[in-house]
Amino acid sequence: MKDVLGSVVRKLVELPEDKLGKVYDLLEKEAKLFGDGEWGDEFKKFLRREKCWTHSLLESIGDVKISATLDLTVRDHVVNIREKRNLYTGDNFEKWFFGKKIKPISEFVQYYKLRKGSVDDSILAELGGEAKAETSLGELFALMEMQVNGENGALLTNGYANIFYIKDVDGVLRAVNCLWNGDGWNLSAYEVDYPDEWSAGSQVFSRNSETFVSSETQS
Repeated sequence: MKDVLGSVVRKLVELPEDKLGKVYDLLEKEAKLFGDGEWGDEFKKFLRREKCWTHSLLESIGDVKISATLDLTVRDHVVNIREKRNLYTGDNFEKWFFGKKIKPISEFVQYYKLRKGSVDDSILAELGGEAKAETSLGELFALMEMQVNGENGALLTNGYANIFYIKDVDGVLRAVNCLWNGDGWNLSAYEVDYPDEWSAGSQVFSRNSETFVSSETQS
């Protein structure tokens, strides 16, 4: 489809200037026919004279509906999980998140494949900034609950990272890695300016919504 758009551009630049306005008006009216998928989004950028297909890091995989009903602290939820099965938590995760309250939420979460190794700053920029990238603990734990034994699902279980951007108990955005160990999930957390790159093939989860405001608070 990118080749098709390039062909259209080459044809348009050959048109006399007095005809370009009429063509633009016609295309703008018909843009709705392309829908809201990748082609439609990029076509609308083209009409606004913006750069098209500028994403280089992330490949969209899909989305998943989350209905999280938890209403307790992370510490209490981890204790409950460990009574039934293995769950590993790193020191940073415990320090930054154990005092935070998990709140119920119902939302779609999008997820992407990381095409090449990258630091968090570049990933966040491609997602549209921190506000669009932010997800919640409720969504993270709900996804883990869907794959308690490492079943196939939205979360990778092949040793690659599942990356979430979540605000900690103090409201600081952290990068949280949800990793399947073979006998349970492992949760670790990092500063978003951590210099190491995430590996290509990892997955990034994002709310990607301008209207999302986290309701999760300190206990």
